[in-house]
Amino acid sequence: MPQLRAPLAAALAALASLQGALAVRQSQLITDAGRAAATAAGGIEVGLADQRSFAAAGAGGEAPGDASPALFADPTVDTEKLAADMAAQVRAHGSAQVNTVGMSPMLAMKAVYLANKAMSGELKGKVLAVTPSRSRVPNKDGKKRNGLVLEVRAVPKVNIPKAPEVTVAASTDVGKLASHVARKFQENKKSKSVTLGGIGPLAVMNALKSAGLASRYLANDLKVDEVKLAVVPTIGEMDGKNGHKVEFMLLTCIRAP
Repeated sequence: MPQLRAPLAAALAALASLQGALAVRQSQLITDAGRAAATAAGGIEVGLADQRSFAAAGAGGEAPGDASPALFADPTVDTEKLAADMAAQVRAHGSAQVNTVGMSPMLAMKAVYLANKAMSGELKGKVLAVTPSRSRVPNKDGKKRNGLVLEVRAVPKVNIPKAPEVTVAASTDVGKLASHVARKFQENKKSKSVTLGGIGPLAVMNALKSAGLASRYLANDLKVDEVKLAVVPTIGEMDGKNGHKVEFMLLTCIRAP
């Protein structure tokens, strides 16, 4: 029996080595497939490792720090109060941070729009814009959950079109939209903005996630640590069924200075 142990141990070691090699090759094939798919879709080539890195940041990253306490938005938030608190923090600290959970990003962007109107006489050639990022944020009960962190600060005012260049829906593929936004800035280095438009909380959330992901795509393409796109919200109305007005949101993505 002892004579059989050495050959058996050697065979098991060889099998483990072979499995490790196959796993590495499988990972390489998946990465190559992901790059090919992104290129075929007209997007920027992003490796699987970059995608996993972004997913990990979204799942476990901490909200960026700020001199002022972070504001919080959930689907029950009072947008007018949030706008007032936001404006107060921008006046006091130059910026504000809003941690959003659930379907609340659209409500938070409405608050940014209201804060912009309230501060229009103070900003002097500037406008409030949002830099979105995915992170783990504390809920009302103190427990952390996946959410969007919105950093609010003033940027130079830009021209806002009356209609979106790209319409975003609840079913829009966030990755493909991010590739499209990044490609717009990549192809035209002088491009100042890309405007997205959507109706409803899911569409707005998809637009914000895409802006955050497009920043990573651009950073990867330019071989720099970080590129940030800021988003300026505007609210408009369009004719709906039976003569009812339907509210939509324009989100203009600009290069953050």
